[in-house]
Amino acid sequence: MRDDSPRYSSVAIVLHWVMAVAFVLMLGSGVVMSNVELSKTLQFNLYQWHKSLGVLLLVTAVLRLVWRLLHRPPALPVRMKRLERRAAKIGHWVLYGLMIALPLSGWVMVSSSVYGLPTIVFGWFEWPHVPAVVGNEMVNNMASEVHWIVALLFAIAIAGHVVAVIKHAVRDKEHLLRRMWWVKAHSLKSVLLVGLMLGFGSMAEAASYVVDPTTSEVRFSGEHAGDAFEGRFATWSAEIVFDAEDLAASHITARFDMASAVTGNKLYDGTLPQADWFDVQNHAEASFVSTMVSAKPEGGYAAAGELTIRGITQPVTFDFTIEQNAQPVIAEGYFVIDRLAYAIGKGSDPDAEWVSQEIAVHLHIEATVQ
Repeated sequence: MRDDSPRYSSVAIVLHWVMAVAFVLMLGSGVVMSNVELSKTLQFNLYQWHKSLGVLLLVTAVLRLVWRLLHRPPALPVRMKRLERRAAKIGHWVLYGLMIALPLSGWVMVSSSVYGLPTIVFGWFEWPHVPAVVGNEMVNNMASEVHWIVALLFAIAIAGHVVAVIKHAVRDKEHLLRRMWWVKAHSLKSVLLVGLMLGFGSMAEAASYVVDPTTSEVRFSGEHAGDAFEGRFATWSAEIVFDAEDLAASHITARFDMASAVTGNKLYDGTLPQADWFDVQNHAEASFVSTMVSAKPEGGYAAAGELTIRGITQPVTFDFTIEQNAQPVIAEGYFVIDRLAYAIGKGSDPDAEWVSQEIAVHLHIEATVQ
């Protein structure tokens, strides 16, 4: 990881999420074993999984701590207050201590148990007991108490960690979670980023973006009687899901209120809603639904889909760029439509003598991750 990197290194990221999933599963199995009546077979198997997850957490926690001491983490956002910076550093070191103390106390507890059951890690190999405490009932009782207390403190610390991340994302617009993911900023789905698969694993989803209607716009332009004109849709909405690392899961849906089209020219604004043009009485809404989003070899992206105007659907592909390092994310797009293909002005100007047949559509989108 470079000193100016906005994200943690890939090694730190992998260790972080392995530990996160292991802790969730270990905590869940511990709660179930303590509070749910299970068959002897299920309880025994769950206990073995719980111990195996503890070993996984202990090993990854030690590796994570060593890696952290040898590699400088990315700097905290400059807008963070001094007190928040101090709290973040203290919180991280508390987490490091608890994530080692929790499985360590469990290891001592298992080693000192009078039952002497071996720990077979995920059925692969045997994890040794702590020699000095084997069969020691007093140590076992103390370790059990410590293990329970540390588990509770760890759960509280994790909850605080998650709440802090959410607070920074929602209130401060600082999406710190992106520092602990593999892809570049603004290309993930926040907080939704790790799922459990058959015990443990991770799964990323494309990010959903919330469009800011006050700074975003959809404009159209053309010529009338040789003079250029330009207009925009005052009312429209878009659902955007995008991930540069998973374009197959990316898609765009947009809807436009055709009656909201304005140009600033009273003649144009009075003509557009009429039956021969946008026919807003019968077709109040136009829509675009993407079928594929792809990367262009020369850079940028292309969205292919279907554009419906006046009830007529035509295939459309447009190019767009996205500034993923901006805050908010900024996307620019452009495409040209044949107005006659949608029967726009086909009755009064079928040969495009007055209004240009090709109408350019310009997209300027500013959005934040949902």
